[in-house]
Amino acid sequence: MQCFQPKVTVPAVSPPLLPVVRGSGFPLRRTTSQTAGLASLRRPVRVPSTGRGCGRPASAGRSRRLLCSCSAGAVVCETDLLFVPAVDGHCEVLRVLPASKPTSLRRILVLPGNPGLAQYYRSFARYVCENLQAEVHVVGWVGHVQASVRKTVTGRKRRLHGIDDQVASAQEYFSRWSLEGEQQGREGIFLIGHSIGAHVAFKILAERGEHVAGVVALFPFLQYNFNSFTLAWQNAALRIPLAQPAVATLGTVLCSLPIPLRRAIMRNGIKDMDEEYALLTLNSLLPRRMLRQWFWMGMTEFDALKCEPPYTLYERNRDRVQFVYTADDCWAPLEIRDQLADRGLGVHTIEARHQFCTTEAGSSTLAAKVASLYDAIRSESSAIQQVV
Repeated sequence: MQCFQPKVTVPAVSPPLLPVVRGSGFPLRRTTSQTAGLASLRRPVRVPSTGRGCGRPASAGRSRRLLCSCSAGAVVCETDLLFVPAVDGHCEVLRVLPASKPTSLRRILVLPGNPGLAQYYRSFARYVCENLQAEVHVVGWVGHVQASVRKTVTGRKRRLHGIDDQVASAQEYFSRWSLEGEQQGREGIFLIGHSIGAHVAFKILAERGEHVAGVVALFPFLQYNFNSFTLAWQNAALRIPLAQPAVATLGTVLCSLPIPLRRAIMRNGIKDMDEEYALLTLNSLLPRRMLRQWFWMGMTEFDALKCEPPYTLYERNRDRVQFVYTADDCWAPLEIRDQLADRGLGVHTIEARHQFCTTEAGSSTLAAKVASLYDAIRSESSAIQQVV
């Protein structure tokens, strides 16, 4: 996969979209081209271009739309990043479309894990777009935006957002995109939920099931794993009164260091990531506000998932729900997989890491699996409709 070299043009009128924060490791191209926007969504706020580092703003510049055209063989897709107002904050929306723009464009909504930066799913969304010739939107979590963008679009300090806020934000985005599709006569939206994103996807299925074409849960975090030592100590650490401020302060200190030194300190955490995602981690996850938001959401996840998963919901929608698991995953334990399989639900096990989206290989593998499950759900739904 290789992106075209940057080419800069200055638009006569600045489009109402927000630019990507530089320093994320993604080559980008500025362009005046316009693609179909989400007309029914709240108008995204403009922010000036920003510079490198842990969210350090550069000199103010004109707001521009950033578009990245990526090619793989004969398939080309276009990617852009928006920042959308949601639940007393903003969230990233990574949008990927096939350059060919087929008339019957499928719609896929990706709900990420925690931390909810949409840019982590850039490769995965591109592969899904290529495999299914679909319009793919990755909706990041509220407050999980890069620091320089947060300062510009909010203008004041915002509260931390827990899992309930993320569910409300995702449901609002889904409802608006669904309404737009209805007006255009398009089919329902297909949901992909990764980790805690699977929990949010099933919340949408429960509330707006008639507009959901199907759900694929990738390594789903559906219930707190009481048998996991990793989750036990993380849960305990998050509840120590001074733990979160202390770690957030440490992140601020790391942000003041040059990237090579940051990389050396964080080498164990980023050693298995591709370079672009390692840079995204070093530049975007370390600011104080981002760390506190990340930890706060994690704590609310643990509180929300101590009850039994909604098996009745899964069984009622067995024809359009699929689960994907991997071994040695404390967030998606195989015990839950076995319980789902015992209930006759579609369960699959593959060899991959929980944080698959931080490598091209992992993204490609999971996107191929999602494409096969998408076709299986469509075929089963068609068969049921013929019987009815």
